[in-house]
Amino acid sequence: MSRLLDNATSTRTAWIAVLVYTVVITYLLLAPHPLWLLGASGQDIERTIDRTIAGFVQHVLAYALLACLLAWASRKAYGTPQFSWAVLAIGHGIGTELLQYFIPPRYCDWPDGLANTLGVAFGWLAAVWILRAAGKPGGETIA
Repeated sequence: MSRLLDNATSTRTAWIAVLVYTVVITYLLLAPHPLWLLGASGQDIERTIDRTIAGFVQHVLAYALLACLLAWASRKAYGTPQFSWAVLAIGHGIGTELLQYFIPPRYCDWPDGLANTLGVAFGWLAAVWILRAAGKPGGETIA
């Protein structure tokens, strides 16, 4: 019974982490100037990183973390992570890129959408591998 309660607490914590992280990543992707707290240097950082390999890596890592959190939260007690959540994360990544078209000075950029999608794929595979290596439920298969 204690293990069941621990699993329920772990799952609830995982979903809270997913929710908080999704709000943060959505803000960072849709705010006109997400680094406004840093003042003028924040805008300089944004201009420097945009449309470079660093921006691409930033998107991959952000969505890899989202996918890992989703895999952790959606794992069943004796099953696999629910892959439909990975598809939803890909939809979030592409959707936020499309919404950026309507937010000046942001722009809709297909390489960023591709980076978001690759991040979800890498993150999901990493999470399944980690779950399998740790011997936790949910690491048996990918689909």
